Amino acid sequence: MALNPRNAVLGSLVIGGLLGFFARDVFVSPEQGASQLDPDSSMTQEDAGPVASLRSENAALTAKIRDLESELARKPLPKPSSEEPDQDQVAENKASDPVGPTFSSDELSQVLAKIDWSLLGTNMKDLVPLLGKLAEAINKGETPDLNDMAEIQRLNADLLNIAKTISDGKVPGSGINGAFTHPIVVANQLSAALNAAGQALDADQRSALDRVMKEFAARDQNLRLAEADSEFQLENLAQETQLKHEFYTQAKGLLNKDQFGALYNEGSAGRSGLDMFDSGLMLGQYAKPMTATDAKSLAAKTSKAMTSQLGLTGEAAKQLDGIISKWSQSYPSTYWETKADTLEHKGMLKTSRIREALGYHVELTRTILGNITLTPAQRQKLVQGRLILVPLPR
Repeated sequence: MALNPRNAVLGSLVIGGLLGFFARDVFVSPEQGASQLDPDSSMTQEDAGPVASLRSENAALTAKIRDLESELARKPLPKPSSEEPDQDQVAENKASDPVGPTFSSDELSQVLAKIDWSLLGTNMKDLVPLLGKLAEAINKGETPDLNDMAEIQRLNADLLNIAKTISDGKVPGSGINGAFTHPIVVANQLSAALNAAGQALDADQRSALDRVMKEFAARDQNLRLAEADSEFQLENLAQETQLKHEFYTQAKGLLNKDQFGALYNEGSAGRSGLDMFDSGLMLGQYAKPMTATDAKSLAAKTSKAMTSQLGLTGEAAKQLDGIISKWSQSYPSTYWETKADTLEHKGMLKTSRIREALGYHVELTRTILGNITLTPAQRQKLVQGRLILVPLPR
């Protein structure tokens, strides 16, 4: 499925919620995203019903949002006033003019200067409670408030344009979402959002965040230089993910209680589709959830998906079955004891679960490359693939 990027929310970049939780392939284009597998290629009957239901919800809610937007567009604009402008209002408008970044970078100076950090900060700050309400409604089995959803889409449209500016500026990272979560970009996002919330960083916090930002930006640059030495793309993604997880963790640790509360909502924090300030913002674009009851069902679904993806037949397919059967046993038995919750079944995965699945997939990919004779085309698919099959216990 391809969505018009002007109407799409930012998928994993900002929301796997709103349209993202109804239609997963948003914001990231087929060329940029992790479309290595047909989303339905490994679908079983138990998955087909929920997917069909989500698609139906997607169509209905999208139509309602468009009706709301059309209604707003039909409202007449106010007539221009002939009165002299209020000087206090003029001063306020000047104060809200686009502002520059808090943290500078020689490497990214040009792209940072193109971003309206005041707009970005305000929109990211305003999305936090809205996404929290969305998560609450879904957990209760309620239809999300359409006015809230329309507002999420409006706020997200600005972020979409900013994300494109960042990506076009050649900021390094895995896809558009990787660029948006570069440590230098994120440090400025945090500062801008806290400014908008009236919880600005103090001098000590700015100094500490600047130090952390520079450390992780340097580490990120080292990752880029070493990418060519990696055997396959999932390995690079895992390293980038770990780096950004550590960066977000350290950056959060610099905030006081009020600042933390302005940026993190208990109901949506740590969710790949809902948390605005988390590595899941990057990682969610590559995650494909699939339900599984135990290691045996995980092996069956993974084997079916990867056999289809790689185009394996005969002896190679049998070898893959054996490798995946053994690999599935590496998940501890306790993994299947805690069932996935409602949000996860709607596509809003726990970022920690995706990170864990990524680690397992790195090992699986390495084992396949070392033990199965693949054609050049099959090997290329496996080496370039970045899709993460995420088992959801049920």
